[in-house]
Amino acid sequence: LTRSFVQLQRVRPGFDPANVLTANVGLPIAGRFQPAVDGPRWATTLNQITDRLASSPGVAAAGATSSLPVSGAVEGGGVRLVGRVYEPGQAARALYNVVSGDYFRAAGIRLVAGRTFDASDRDGSRATIIVSRKFAREQFGTEANAVGREVNATFEMIRNRPPRTIVGVVDDVKQISLDGEANLQVYVPVAQFPYPGLTFVVRVSGGNPTAALPLMRKTVREVNPSATINDVRTMDDVVSESLSRQRFQMTLIGTFAVLALVLATVGLYGVLALIVGQRRREIGVRLALGATPRSVVRMLVGEGARVAG
Repeated sequence: LTRSFVQLQRVRPGFDPANVLTANVGLPIAGRFQPAVDGPRWATTLNQITDRLASSPGVAAAGATSSLPVSGAVEGGGVRLVGRVYEPGQAARALYNVVSGDYFRAAGIRLVAGRTFDASDRDGSRATIIVSRKFAREQFGTEANAVGREVNATFEMIRNRPPRTIVGVVDDVKQISLDGEANLQVYVPVAQFPYPGLTFVVRVSGGNPTAALPLMRKTVREVNPSATINDVRTMDDVVSESLSRQRFQMTLIGTFAVLALVLATVGLYGVLALIVGQRRREIGVRLALGATPRSVVRMLVGEGARVAG
C-alpha cells in the first residue's frame, strides 16, 4: 500500500499543480439559473474577472473551469461525429468541462494541436470545442486529423444546435482520480455554453500561490461587488485531497500492522521470560560447573533470537 501510494504521487496527471490557486466564485442569481437570461451576464462577468487577473502583476495565467482535475466532480454526455452513422448506444461518451479565460495555460494543460479558446469563441460565432488527445486518437486516428472536424455534442440538450468545430487538442487529464485511466474529454467555452458556476484557476509567477488571494478578492469585488468567493485551495491541496482515500487505507493498515508487531513482541517477550524462569535451576548448575555469565546470556539470547526469527 505504501509503495502504491508513493507511485500514485509520481503519476503524470496531465496538468501542473505547482503555483496554482483555485477558488469558487458565485453570482447572486434569483431563483433557478436560466441559461438564456443569466448565461450571457454570467459569462461576461467571468471573462472580465479572468482578463483582469491575467493582466495583474505576478499572475502568469488565469482561467476558470466547471470542474477541477482529479476532483471527481464530472459531467458527461454523447459526442457524435458529423457524417458518421451510429447504431444505438454506439456514439462516444465523453466528460465535458466548461472553461473561461486562459484555463489551459493556468492549469498547465499542454496544447497538442490547433489552438485554445480566444475572444473569437463568443456567443453567436461559430460553435467551437476542444478535445483531449485520447478522444482525437480514438475517433480520428491522430491529433492533427481532429482539428477542423465537426461534432454534435448531445450533452448540450439544445435542439437544432449547429455542430461544433474542433479547434484544438490538449493533453489527457486525470479528471476523476490519479489511480484511474484518463477519460475521453471535451471542453467548451462558457460564452457558448452558459453554466451557473465555475472555479477560478490562477497560476502565479512564483512563490506561495495563496498570496494571490487578496488580488482575486479585489478583482472580483471590482467587477461585481455581489459575487462571493469560497472554497479557496491550492491545486496541490486538490491533488492531496484526491489521495485521501488511499492515504486513509495506508494509515489504517499501517496502524494495524504496527499494533500486530507490538502484540507479537510483547507475547514473544512473555514466552521467553517464562522459559528463562523455568530454567533457573539449569542456569544455576551451569554457573556452578564453571560457565561464565556471558556464555549463559549468549546461549539464552541465541535461543530467543531463533524463536523470534
